[in-house]
Amino acid sequence: MADNSPKMPGGVFEDVLLNIHGLKDPVDFFVLKVKDDEAHEREWKLLLGRSFLATTGMEVNVVSRHLSFNSGGNRVEFDVDRSNERFFEGCFVLEVPKRKRKNSRVCDLLRAF
Repeated sequence: MADNSPKMPGGVFEDVLLNIHGLKDPVDFFVLKVKDDEAHEREWKLLLGRSFLATTGMEVNVVSRHLSFNSGGNRVEFDVDRSNERFFEGCFVLEVPKRKRKNSRVCDLLRAF
């Protein structure tokens, strides 16, 4: 992690559709094991791995402090200085009842927690 704190992967959600400014791309999410107090922080972080960066042709301009990538022929640009502003409409947490865990691949990943 960027803060040098160790995190253990608990599993992977594969080909989850990520919607960024109306552009949708399938992304693999790594489930990280974190303490309960860390999970309830005000801000949630999204980790985008090298496969996402390569697939979308992510360009990082350190001098101008801009990130840009392509999706379906459309280009999305982000200003790093404005990155603390809320660009998302919501954050969703998946909770699965115990009685349904036996038949779900997603639940198998969550069971490790």
